Amino acid sequence: MDHRYIPSNIDGQIKELQAARLQSWGRINKYRLRAILKYSGSAILDVGCSTGSYVRYLNKIGHKALGLDLLSDANWKNNKEKPYMVGSALQIPFTNRAFDTVLSFELLEHVRQPDIAIKEMYRVCRNNIILSVPDCELSPDMLKSGVILAHWRDRTHCNYFTTELIKNLLEQNGFQLELLTRINPIRPDYLVFKSLHIPDNLAKFLSRLTRRIPLRKQFFMSVLAVANKVI
Repeated sequence: MDHRYIPSNIDGQIKELQAARLQSWGRINKYRLRAILKYSGSAILDVGCSTGSYVRYLNKIGHKALGLDLLSDANWKNNKEKPYMVGSALQIPFTNRAFDTVLSFELLEHVRQPDIAIKEMYRVCRNNIILSVPDCELSPDMLKSGVILAHWRDRTHCNYFTTELIKNLLEQNGFQLELLTRINPIRPDYLVFKSLHIPDNLAKFLSRLTRRIPLRKQFFMSVLAVANKVI
């Protein structure tokens, strides 16, 4: 293996990755899953698969899915077929055009050379990639509110993408966008109700009600992209 792209502080990075997984990583996200079911082929590689939730689900419904991650996960052991592999997104251990679709969810912000990771995904896919990253474009409204998103303080993040930056990264590395959208809506209403000392359960209930207000402006946490390989 070429070690040029392996971070020198790998032990510290792995500890931070493990800590992050205890919070929210590895869960199936409905917005990403909709994109997978609509745009992916049958042979799928999930780069940065974490607990392997997408791999397990996709194999269950008839796809041929494999997962790759810098860390192994305890959940991998529960799958007899073992469709997982430890490896780096910067040097994907598969042959050219091995998969119809490559997935990469909330990975590129952790990679110090995202262009190399995208080139590797281009190499191993036949048709397209589906990826998501945190949306780091702070709107004037958010800046005025004094609130910033959690990924701005995440120590494992090396890159801070906007829709324009992720678009450029994909197009400069041989992909053509089919879909670029924001997902994972932010729910600021709950914070407002909690600031009024409203009990937790009631605050959650009221915040659900406010989501139904017509013409309500939405703020989002992530960017989702589907991009086709230009041959």
